[in-house]
Amino acid sequence: AALDTVEKEYRDLVNFLEEKLSSHVSAVRFSDRLTESAVCLVAEEHGMSARLEKLLRQNQAAPATAKRILELNAKHPVLLRMKAMFDADPKDPQLSDFAALLYGQGALTEGSPLPDPARYARLVAELMAKA
Repeated sequence: AALDTVEKEYRDLVNFLEEKLSSHVSAVRFSDRLTESAVCLVAEEHGMSARLEKLLRQNQAAPATAKRILELNAKHPVLLRMKAMFDADPKDPQLSDFAALLYGQGALTEGSPLPDPARYARLVAELMAKA
C-alpha cells in the first residue's frame, strides 16, 4: 500500500524517467528492497541477468543487451531532490542529466558497461564542482 502512494506521488517523474531512459530500460518503478542505494537495475521476470550477458560476451556469444527495469528508492535524498526539481520545473534540463546519472549508477552497480562513459564522467565532475 505504501508503494502505491509513492507511485501516485511520483507518477509524472517516473513517466519522465521512462521517456528519457527508453533506449536503456523497459520500465521504471519503485521498490522497497533498496535501503541505501538510490537505484538498481533488475532483469525482467524471464529476462537474461547481467551476469549471464557478461559471460556470453566474454565467450564471443554477445547477445544484444537486454533492457532492464530501473528500480528506485523513494526515500533516497537523490529521488526526493529530483521530485522537488520536477515539481518546480518539469523542463529543467538538469533532470535529463540526473536521469543519465541514475541509470549509470544502476549499470555500474550491476557491473554493466555505461552507455556513454565520457558523459557520465563529465556529469559527475560537474556535480562535484557545484558541491
